[in-house]
Amino acid sequence: MKLENSVTTFQICNNLIRGSIVRLSSVARDIINRHDYPAGIQSLLSEALALTASIGFKIKSEGVFTVQAKGDGTISTLFADIDHNFSLRGYVSYKKEKQINFSNVFDLLGNGHLAFTIKEGKYSNDYQGIVTLEGKSLKDSVENYFNSSEQLETIFKTFNIYNSSRKVNLNSYVSGAIMLQKMPDFKKQGNFNDNLNEGWGQASIFLNTIKDKEFFDKKLTSNEILYRLFSQLDVKILNELIVNSNCRCSENKMIGALKTMKEKDIKEIFKNQSVIELVCEFCKIKRTFSKNELHA
Repeated sequence: MKLENSVTTFQICNNLIRGSIVRLSSVARDIINRHDYPAGIQSLLSEALALTASIGFKIKSEGVFTVQAKGDGTISTLFADIDHNFSLRGYVSYKKEKQINFSNVFDLLGNGHLAFTIKEGKYSNDYQGIVTLEGKSLKDSVENYFNSSEQLETIFKTFNIYNSSRKVNLNSYVSGAIMLQKMPDFKKQGNFNDNLNEGWGQASIFLNTIKDKEFFDKKLTSNEILYRLFSQLDVKILNELIVNSNCRCSENKMIGALKTMKEKDIKEIFKNQSVIELVCEFCKIKRTFSKNELHA
């Protein structure tokens, strides 16, 4: 079955290497089209959405996985998250007066850091990992985080139609990623079996053989791509998940945010206007609130 906007998880090499393949069409396109971003920022957000989905699919009930980059460049904040319902969101805050010159991530983010946050419900403690931005793409920083901070050897290959000359249309895949990651017990078992280490090397080589044209081919399912790449490494499909672009904003959440403001600040606003207008940074929906609504 052909699944668009999906995350497919898999294992290879006797279950000692795990991975995921993310292919996004309308979901990434809808998220990006809600904003009037320049081409370079569209490309960076597209990559962030694919990476977030490729990592965050494991989030548990009522949980949210967040990827957030902050820097001192043109972009001040790049934010993407996915929740337990596989609802994917993202936005970018940037200095609109600056000219966008996009050649690598540092041109837009400058010096900064990349943070990963896992929230698994009100009864669980949040977890956050942080790594310095480095390399020529977000992918490079994500790999560095897993390899250095988590001690899990991890590689990604990303696919991004916004970073190419290909035309974005209503039926095309626009963003995606394939992740490979050694399981925690790989190193221990690999010490006794050179074939396992050889398998990791082969998997890395096979991953780099896929081109954008093949990845974006809508005639191919994600499963078919995986079998083409890793058929020699005992590939097993584990799960297929559908990703959506539903926003989690609501009137109640916005009212709750306004109620955290100081009463004197609220009164000052209503001196000059009859309603307060708020805009969701993710979906750009506008909502207005009167004084009576805030004090209901």
